Amino acid sequence: MEFSNIFDRKKKKTSAYRFPENFDWGIVTSAVLTLNKAIKAKLNEQRYDVFRKRQEEKKQQGLLMLAAGLVGGLVAGAITALLVAPESGSEFRGRISGMFGNEHDEESAIKQASEKAEELAETAKQAGQNISEN
Repeated sequence: MEFSNIFDRKKKKTSAYRFPENFDWGIVTSAVLTLNKAIKAKLNEQRYDVFRKRQEEKKQQGLLMLAAGLVGGLVAGAITALLVAPESGSEFRGRISGMFGNEHDEESAIKQASEKAEELAETAKQAGQNISEN
């Protein structure tokens, strides 16, 4: 058996569509180009929408991080101010228990304010004496 006969038997006869001689390829080309432009425009629009959504999400995350940082800073500042206040431990504990305890009433607040006023008056009196001496 010859090889040419083997290949001839396996060949299938197909009839391909042939365009007519006077077929206008310009119309097909322009239609394909127009369709390509429309697809690119739609893809660009979708990319822009995704980009805009990401930008909005980043903006919201930034605002959330700013708010969290502000609250955290305020809390840390308040705790630091309480811890480094120039008073003894017993005074500090008394002030804290007075703020959060049940014993906080008007009388203790007035007593505490009058003590502070007396301390300030004494300090001012001493400062005045120092100035007059010098």
